[in-house]
Amino acid sequence: MRTRQRALSTGRTIGGIPFTRGPLAYLLKNRIYVGEVAHHEKTYPGEHEGIVEPAKFEAAQMLLARNGRAKEPKRHGSAALLKDVLFDDRGFRMTPSSAKKQCLRYRYYVSRALIEGAADEAGSLARVAAPAIESAVLEALAPFAEQSSSDDIAHPSESEPHDPRLLLDMVDRVIVSRSRFTLVFGSDAGDRLQRDRLDVPWSPGPARPRRQVLAPNEPNARPMASGQRSTLVAAIARGRLWLDELTAGRTDIDAIASREKRSKRTVQNIVSLAFLSPKIAQSAIDGILPKGVSMTLLFDLPLDWRVQHKVLGID
Repeated sequence: MRTRQRALSTGRTIGGIPFTRGPLAYLLKNRIYVGEVAHHEKTYPGEHEGIVEPAKFEAAQMLLARNGRAKEPKRHGSAALLKDVLFDDRGFRMTPSSAKKQCLRYRYYVSRALIEGAADEAGSLARVAAPAIESAVLEALAPFAEQSSSDDIAHPSESEPHDPRLLLDMVDRVIVSRSRFTLVFGSDAGDRLQRDRLDVPWSPGPARPRRQVLAPNEPNARPMASGQRSTLVAAIARGRLWLDELTAGRTDIDAIASREKRSKRTVQNIVSLAFLSPKIAQSAIDGILPKGVSMTLLFDLPLDWRVQHKVLGID
């Protein structure tokens, strides 16, 4: 059996690859086939007729749960906490991976669709940093530790806090997307918690860390370049103009972005320049800001003017 094949507008064809465990498990657990519709943590009767008998569907869920518990020791032997339980929102399993840059090693979870060369089939988040998603999942599970059946979780000692892997035993699956992740609890944990899943708002954050160059607080620091000065002054003026439009209620961020043919985030960054301290704005006009102070560095500075001066190295 293979996945459905589709032709894109570019003429390229995608799909037609063998089903992997992730998509198969997604199909087998999808309640739409018994005439129901899922929304966040609950399911509701749908307006369509089911094509699978409810008794057969529930029997399949019992088999899946039993097989999932049999694989738990395998996950406990891995350094990747979410191995075998993390899936993207298209049902593909997220496989542990890593990359080494210089002397540092970075851990990731990568969608099987990406590994198998079917990137177009992958969910909204095909790759996610392992430490970020692991810590977020453990933080979401922590409030349920008291409701666990394991004494090791519910009553950890001060010298030996609970093993995070024991917390993860409560979960059969973690489904991750760009805006949230969903914890699908196992049958035992679900009965105790009186819920079968939990949706948690979450964002993976930017792919690259934001870099800032802090100018040294030296009296003889070289001034900014003239070309950079004119660009910055124009941006500050534009930000103040747009802020006036917004506060007067004449428009909104989306309308400005459409009018100026810029992204919404760019418009927000430029508007933030309107909140620079008068001293910074005047220094930009006079062209005496320290060399290395770029427009990017001035985006989204704290509103406290004293903090702004400290960040920029201005006395």
